[in-house]
Amino acid sequence: MHSFLSLNGNIWKDPRPGIFVEDAHGSIPLHAVFPPKSECLLVSLEGTEMVDEDAVFDVFFRRLHFPQYFGWNWDAMRDCLGDLSWIGQERILIAINDWDHVMSKQPEKFGLLVKLLATTVHRHFAPFPIREDSKPWMRIVAWPAGSPIRP
Repeated sequence: MHSFLSLNGNIWKDPRPGIFVEDAHGSIPLHAVFPPKSECLLVSLEGTEMVDEDAVFDVFFRRLHFPQYFGWNWDAMRDCLGDLSWIGQERILIAINDWDHVMSKQPEKFGLLVKLLATTVHRHFAPFPIREDSKPWMRIVAWPAGSPIRP
């Protein structure tokens, strides 16, 4: 089960948790995808740099400033994404450019990454205890090469 959702409006107001994916001809206005910088941390990842699992671990480690004890495996990545308290930001937007290149050298492991990201978004979407403002804690958006949307 993949949690891919179509970008069809303002993702910060969309009640569905999941990974929002836009096609190459997307027409979503940028303000619907990228809120003002003061409202969230934008972490932009390049799919062309994440062609296998080691590269995925490296990009997430560097861009999300994982702790030095990161174990360089899927369980360690799940644990780090499950607790991003060191970032010090209430809301995080992870934008993955060139999504169609992610895990291209290990396509059999693409599902592991998708499941991990979807689980992370679901976990952070409805934190316990529920916050009064009920705003999502994390969103992930992705689009393929050639998309006009870029952070």
